[in-house]
Amino acid sequence: MKEGRKIQNEIKRLAILDKELGFDLPFNDFIWVMLQLTSQSYGFRIPNRFMKEFNLEKVSSNLNLGDCKDKNENYYEVKCSLVTVSNPQLNFVQIRLWQKVKGYICITVNTLVDPMKTEIFYLDREQMTKECELMSNSAHGTIEANKNNENKELRFSLSVDPNDFNYIRWKNYSREHQFSKLNSQSIFPAPLCVVS
Repeated sequence: MKEGRKIQNEIKRLAILDKELGFDLPFNDFIWVMLQLTSQSYGFRIPNRFMKEFNLEKVSSNLNLGDCKDKNENYYEVKCSLVTVSNPQLNFVQIRLWQKVKGYICITVNTLVDPMKTEIFYLDREQMTKECELMSNSAHGTIEANKNNENKELRFSLSVDPNDFNYIRWKNYSREHQFSKLNSQSIFPAPLCVVS
């Protein structure tokens, strides 16, 4: 346990110095590294790796046009969620429906199965609006505080139970894209301690 904590602290130290920590690793190893960080810390790194691998250009948040754009000037919001022992559902937070994006790319990794299962879902604006009508609530503030707020950020959770009716519906949005290093052999030994 002491060795696991030492490794985790070293990863956290390196993450402060390197915003692309682990980008060169096979994808499952990269996710293992991300699990050693807080959700606030890995929450931007996983989408950034995705954007880099798929040649999407990161855009300034000041544009209010999502996270990235493709070569045809289509804008996208990228969300990620990890299923862990302490977080057994997919959580999509800070969904901004007022942004003029073409679609939403939702990267999900279930770390509770071996090997880890990565799914990428793509929803266009209309589909995400419908999903938010079905499942979302405000990400911040109270119902009363948000009553007149036209630009409220939304959130929702999604079970990964294959029999869950919401998850079954989401399978229609699934894409078969894979990260280039997703199937590469792991450099970490299987029983290595993971803190989540």
